[in-house]
Formats: sequence, C-alpha cells, structure tokens
Amino acid sequence: MKRDNIPAKVRIFISGKKYALKPDEYSDFLDGLTPHLQSKNNGIIPTELPDFNSPMPYILFEDFNTKGLEGDPIEFEYNDYTDQSKAHNFYFFWRAYGRSGKLAGKMGSWGVGKSVFPALSKINSFWTVTIRESDKKAYLIGQSVLRTHDRIDKPAKCAYFPYGYFGKFAPEDQFALPEDDLGQIEKFSKAFLLKRNVEVENRDSNTGVSIIIPFAKEEVSINTVAYATMEQFFYPILLGKLEVEVREEENVVLLTKEKILNSIEKIDFGKVPNIKENVKSIFLSSFEFTKWIISLKGKDYYQLNFPNPSTAYEWRKQEMFKDLDIADLQEKFENGTPLAFNIPVKFQPEGEQCGLRYFKAYIQKDERLLEPENFFIREYLTITGIKSLKKKGVRGMVIIDDKDLVTFFGHAEGPAHTGWHKDNFKVKYESTDKCISFVKNSLERLYNILIIPAQGIDKNLLKDFFYVDIEEDNDKGTNNSKPGKKKENPPDDFPPRSPKKYILTQTLDGFKVTGNSELEIMPEEVRIKLAYDSMDGNPFKNYSEHDFDLKKLKISSSNINISKREMNVIEFKPVVNNFSILVTGFDTKRDLIIDVK
Repeated sequence: MKRDNIPAKVRIFISGKKYALKPDEYSDFLDGLTPHLQSKNNGIIPTELPDFNSPMPYILFEDFNTKGLEGDPIEFEYNDYTDQSKAHNFYFFWRAYGRSGKLAGKMGSWGVGKSVFPALSKINSFWTVTIRESDKKAYLIGQSVLRTHDRIDKPAKCAYFPYGYFGKFAPEDQFALPEDDLGQIEKFSKAFLLKRNVEVENRDSNTGVSIIIPFAKEEVSINTVAYATMEQFFYPILLGKLEVEVREEENVVLLTKEKILNSIEKIDFGKVPNIKENVKSIFLSSFEFTKWIISLKGKDYYQLNFPNPSTAYEWRKQEMFKDLDIADLQEKFENGTPLAFNIPVKFQPEGEQCGLRYFKAYIQKDERLLEPENFFIREYLTITGIKSLKKKGVRGMVIIDDKDLVTFFGHAEGPAHTGWHKDNFKVKYESTDKCISFVKNSLERLYNILIIPAQGIDKNLLKDFFYVDIEEDNDKGTNNSKPGKKKENPPDDFPPRSPKKYILTQTLDGFKVTGNSELEIMPEEVRIKLAYDSMDGNPFKNYSEHDFDLKKLKISSSNINISKREMNVIEFKPVVNNFSILVTGFDTKRDLIIDVK
C-alpha cells in the first residue's frame, strides 16, 4: 500500500556470488526446514536442491514510502467484507491463498502475486520484514511452499502440510506468529544487507516491506529484472509515481523519471531471453510517446460522443465523430502528429442504471516502426498480452484511469494480469464481453478511421508475397495466345497427403503416441512437450514445475529408447515403426496441451 502524493521507491538487490551468505551465516534461518527440503515427493526436484554447505545467493526486494503489512497478525479467518476501516493486509499476504485483500480496482487483485517469490527460490521459500505505518511495529516471518510430503527421519501420521512457517509458534496450537524480537530482526536484517532500518527511533521513515528470496535461481539477473521492470512499469516511472533501483553486486540500474533514458544504456539486452532485437529503440520511442501523453491538458483531447449509453460498445463513426473534422484529423495523422482521444464506453453493473465512463486512447503514425506498438495500461499496470494495432508504422496507447473502469477491467484480468476476458469476472456487469472488445479494439478502430485511403489500385502491393509471370499484351490484339500452342488447364487431381509420422490419442488422465506402421521411414527422434492450458499467454511459457514433473508420472513404452525425461519434456528415438508411449497421472480437471515433433 502506497502513501499518497509520494513516489513509491523499490530497491531490488541481487547478491551474486560476492554477497552470498556463508553456511554459518544462514544455517540458523533454515533450522528445522532442511529435513523437509530433503524429503521425497515434496515438489522440489532432488538434483536441483542446493548444497547447504555452499554459499547462499539471494534476492532482496524492498519498498519504501509505503505502509507495510497492516492488520492483525493473529487473524486467521476473514469474514468481514464490508468494514473497510480495518486493514487485513497481513492476513491476505500470509494466511490466505488465491485471494487478495486489495479493494476492487487496485492493480493486483487475484492474491497470487506472492506465489512469484517462492518460485524464484530453489528451496521454494522466502522471508519478509515489515514495519507498519499505523503502529510502527516491526515483524519478521517466513514461509516455505512445498507439496504435501513426509519425512524419512520423522514420519507424520497424515503427512506434512505444504506450507511451513518461520517465526514464533503459539504453544497451545503451534499457530505461526511473526517474530517481533528486535534482536532477532536486526540479526536477520544485517545478514541480508537490508536498507530498512528497524531500530525504533528510525521506523517513521522506514515503513514498508522487505522480501528475501534465498538460494535465488540463476536466471534472475540485473538485465532480466531491469527489462521486466521497464516493460511493466515504465508509465508510473515516467509519471514520477515510482522509482526503482536494481543492483547486482556493484552494478546499478536506476529507473526514475530523470534517469530511465540513461539507464537503458546500462542494460545488456542480449542477455535477456526471448526479446525482440530492436527492443531498445522500442523503449526509447515509447518513452518519448509517454512523455508527450503526460504533458497533455484536458483541452488537448478530442472528445468522442455517444448519445445513447446503452449502445456505447459499438464503433459508430458518424455518431462518435459528429462534432469533429475527420479530414483534419486524417491529415494530422498522415503527417505524424500524435492524437489524443477521450472515448466513452458503456458501464452498467448488474441491477444498476446504464451510464458512460471514459478511457483515453493515443495514436501516432511513424513510418520508422517495423511493426505496430501497442500499450494498454490499467491505472499504473501495463497489460502486456493485449494487441490491437496490426499494421506496421503506427503506435498507440490506451490508458484506463477512471475509477469505475479500473475496477471493471481489474475484474477482467487473469492471475498474471496479461489480458482481459469475460470469464474472469467474479461480479456481473451488462454487456461485459462487448465492452471489453470495444476497448481492446479501440486503437485499430481509430487507425481505420484516420488512415487516408490509397488512391487507385496499387498493383505492386503484394508483389513481394505473390509473384506470377504474366505475358505482356501484344500490339496486334488482346489475344495473348501464341500460334500453335493450346492453353493448358490446371490439373484436377492433387498429390496425396503425406501420412502422419505418429498417431496421438488422449486418455482420461494422459495421452498415448504410437508410430504409423504404414511409413517406410520412421522418425529419427520424437520430442513431446506438455503443459496445462491457461487463459493468459502461452501455456508452455506458463508451465510450472508445480504443475507436474514427467519424472514422477507413470510411463509405459515399447520399441523406443528414451534420451530425455524431465519437467515437461520427453525425447526418445524409435527402434521400429510400431513404437508406442503412454503417459498417465495428469490432473483430470485441467486441459493438457500436447506438442509432438
């Protein structure tokens, strides 16, 4: 929770090898956890478990000018949905799973953001130190997220619960309470180099939360973190609402309103996987575009209209632009002048009267762009999975800052906040899917209205894609036929389809792949990649080791030699054409996506 009118400051520190903790510096913090980490079937792949006799690299996230985890640390059940005078942040962060205490319309509302922190750790664990604004109390508490498991050295009657805590435990019921002893908190803060000063006399200026990720995974680096921060939060940074310092050992990238352009030069984009080659130029152009947007006043916007709110989800050119000079707008757009629009959309919670709410859309033609640039921002959060513009040479941005629309589109987002979909709603509105489509398609609709139609027919438009030799007309007539040569008709028959190299069959809790005995030549190698389907983004990119691990599933096979079997990928070489492989044990309540090559 951010303090009003003061920019939130975030510090992200990656220890690297230089500042990694030695075993004697961290062993006390893992006391009691190690046997659980070394147990079987706990969700951690044994070969990926760190050596506890080696240094511990870690990541530290700290926010300042924020209010910390407010609420009663003893609260374990939340039923009071109406009394907003009470804070429940501590409960929702530490006690609730898949739920959030954030009010409707706030940036994150699914309550799964905290699952990111253990996912960055090789031991699926993290700690937090918080100082609260309300009472200036300091607390330390930690959590380890495993699967239901058992210990070899100390078996339990009904196995062990997946969630383990670091803190104090009530003697009567072993309920986990946060550590509030100043000596223990200072010892922890000193070991992990926290900038947050927990001493009583300094707590007024140190409220907020520090999160520590032990045994951090190697893919997290100053380059990947700085890139992700700019991609998701460039708008609040340029607006002056957020300042972020990313540090890895002695290297620093400072992302602030004044420094962000210079800091781009410090990022090695070549070390960030799966990004576009021209990402640097994209950032620079989008930053300049955003700075122009921030500078606008109310009079700089073109106001679109809808006489009837009940139909304010249909793009009606004559109604919406009736008070505007479209020819003038088209000329400005053609000349590269950026344009800003205030656009109405229908808003009607179920059972309430229909009304209009407004969002902002910005568009600019820029022939230097080799592909379109789309930005959709709800409040201060960039929704990266939405694309509207399809043609190169144009950029656009949609900003939703109206309180009611922020709430509406917050309900439309999935856990990853990468898209808007009507099936995500937990409350009901009228015309939900139509209103979402209206906003998502707004940039493309504006482009189609503003682009000046080409004069005549461009015969060379598709020459680079489709090319056919055509004989020129001869001077003596329109008949292009050469003497003595008959016109040949295209054949009616087409070559038969190539037989499939394999046959894929899905079973109740898995799948089966068999070879095609009709093939004369069998495939040299077969690679199968798996993931559970997801509403947001690419299912294979969203795969988590917590979904399933092929090493732990049942596999029956014949006439193959398996060369790789790990996580969500299996590779094998067939011995003969009639090979087969059957994999079972997947979650029957989730859709399995299967990619066979």
